[in-house]
Amino acid sequence: MIKLNDKTLAGSLKKDGLRRMYFVAGNDEYLIDSCIQRIVRTALGPDADGLIRMDAAKTPDDEIEQPFYTYSFSTQPRAILFDGCEPGTMNKARTALFAELLADIPDDLTVIFKQFSDGGRFSVSKKTEAFVALCPQGVLVEAAAKKGYELENYIAGLIKKQGCTAKDEVSKRIAELCGDDLMLINGEVAKLAAFADYGEITAAQVDTLCVRTAEAGVYDMISQIERKDLRGALRTLENMLDDQTAPLMITAALNTAFINYYRARLVRDKRLPQKSMFELFDYKANDRKVGIAYERCVRFSAAQLEKCIQLLCELDYKLKSSAVDERILLEQYVAQLAMTAGKTA
Repeated sequence: MIKLNDKTLAGSLKKDGLRRMYFVAGNDEYLIDSCIQRIVRTALGPDADGLIRMDAAKTPDDEIEQPFYTYSFSTQPRAILFDGCEPGTMNKARTALFAELLADIPDDLTVIFKQFSDGGRFSVSKKTEAFVALCPQGVLVEAAAKKGYELENYIAGLIKKQGCTAKDEVSKRIAELCGDDLMLINGEVAKLAAFADYGEITAAQVDTLCVRTAEAGVYDMISQIERKDLRGALRTLENMLDDQTAPLMITAALNTAFINYYRARLVRDKRLPQKSMFELFDYKANDRKVGIAYERCVRFSAAQLEKCIQLLCELDYKLKSSAVDERILLEQYVAQLAMTAGKTA
């Protein structure tokens, strides 16, 4: 069994050629689909004509067997994609069927399995590895979500592919605004490249053009509150509401951010390092929010942060139980946050 990832797959296809079976697994569906698309195009050509799609768990046995036992009189290559493949929960009969079929795959057929894990930290299970090993030419491709510096390097690579240049701060800012949503990031980089006429992309262009996630807008708002820029914070809030971001989502993101700041402040007050955040609280590895909170929490006292969390709990309750206009409520509480958190810590 050969193990690859989303970065080494392209090189393997180019250097070693196509193998009979690929199992693409990860927790980032965009990255998984990108890897599958690369394999399919290598197998069938740019148009990917002739791809057969089946559900690994629900498709009847006879339909699964058909592509493996059908003899092709043409020279046209074939490929089959099995979605929703979960070796850990697959019954014995289905596992035995795949074991028989994968032991001798026709030369004109490429078999691809897709496994998407919707969760936090990703790792390939032993059962998945054992399933891939059923095929003598099996390849396991890991497509795990990118975090931290890896995400910034990924963005820098996208900028370079567009024929553009940019300072390191640009990749970092795009990551802050778009989070780890690779589909959104790819679209935003393409948009920025076109706007910059495929020259240099600047941080100012990113701030002007990039779509903000709720989390990114909230961190911008908190920075403006800390600088006592209430007008700027209200403008950011207005932009988020105009982008159809739900008031409850904004409130939840604000509350999460202030809780992260509060935890980081307590850790700092105990003179503990940043890695203690991961040991004491349930954060995913390389979670960018931890670094942001640990770096910026010193701008506020623990008492200020505690009061902000109380205000946000009140706001959440009123949004869910009051008939008052949601925009007005949000504006009032952002102003109260600014009064509380904008004081000298």
